[in-house]
Amino acid sequence: MKKLKVKCFFDGACDPNPDGAMGFGVYIESNIEMSGGCKLSNGEAAKKGNTNNIAEYKAVLGLLNWLRHDPFKQDCEYFICGDSRLVVMQLRQDWKVKSNPQLRSLRDECLEIIEKLKSRGNEFYVAWIPREQNKLADELSKQGMQNFIVTEPQYSKL
Repeated sequence: MKKLKVKCFFDGACDPNPDGAMGFGVYIESNIEMSGGCKLSNGEAAKKGNTNNIAEYKAVLGLLNWLRHDPFKQDCEYFICGDSRLVVMQLRQDWKVKSNPQLRSLRDECLEIIEKLKSRGNEFYVAWIPREQNKLADELSKQGMQNFIVTEPQYSKL
């Protein structure tokens, strides 16, 4: 039986970087009819330690968690694409996660979910793509961040 091909694009954003609000965007398309594909967008409030790289990993994690409960379930070829060279190379384990324990934890969680999905007969491929080919996921990540950007001045007592 021919495997279903599912192409997944991810992107994350943090504004300001570091310590800003984060947004996560995912766009999923397949070779079966999915009118307009599946679009996921979410975000988190600003806090110390937030970075673009963490946002990128959280986008991948959101994607993988959706795939765990997706309508396809098994016998799929998942092609995961993102414009973060760091995340792609670390997921492929071509690059080590050197000094950031939060990135290491997020990467390990992603790989754990991938292994579970592979045990259902799914295959995974990951690739870096240029930013120009990732525009929809980029827009979704910025949308996800909008609800968490503080627009009012933050006053501090002197």
